[in-house]
Amino acid sequence: MKRRWLIPLGALAALAFPATAAAHGGRAVFTLANGTSGNRVLAFARAGDGTLSPAGSASTGGAGTGVTAKTQGSIALSPDGRRLYAVNGGSGTIAVFAVHGTHLRRIAVVSSGGAGPASVTAGHGRVYVVNAGGLNVVGFRVTRHGLRRIHG
Repeated sequence: MKRRWLIPLGALAALAFPATAAAHGGRAVFTLANGTSGNRVLAFARAGDGTLSPAGSASTGGAGTGVTAKTQGSIALSPDGRRLYAVNGGSGTIAVFAVHGTHLRRIAVVSSGGAGPASVTAGHGRVYVVNAGGLNVVGFRVTRHGLRRIHG
């Protein structure tokens, strides 16, 4: 019974982190633009001294909410730095990207399993999203092609 609460609490803890993710090795930083007409992940190259330079952007294939105050934890990088997950709060979806340095390639867009996804966290082959519209937590298994929902 105790273990059952660990996963939702871990996903809710993602709300405390800013909406940025640093790629493995620290050479790239990503943030979410959260645009209502077309959500985008912005990429920045990080130099050895810590300075950032714009390195492009990638469409998430969905819409954001346009409200930056509600986007903490809205992107998450997998522990190995090979996948980036971004919420589309205005579309009710999650975008999955392959990460290659500062370059992102969108590989899937899946339903978040609820309304208004606000936060996402990734680890141990799983991704969890907090949907603020119904305040539920939905889990996914990571696959080669994106995400597969964990039912129940």
